[in-house]
Amino acid sequence: MTAAAIHDPLVPVPQPRRLLRGLRIARLLDRLTTRRWT
Repeated sequence: MTAAAIHDPLVPVPQPRRLLRGLRIARLLDRLTTRRWT
């Protein structure tokens, strides 16, 4: 993303659903990795 896009108020914030999905996937991966390494 460009600085102009970040400062532009008209540019929508990244969709919360995408962020939530990313967090969920990250947690699942973290759980799998911890399970694997333990």
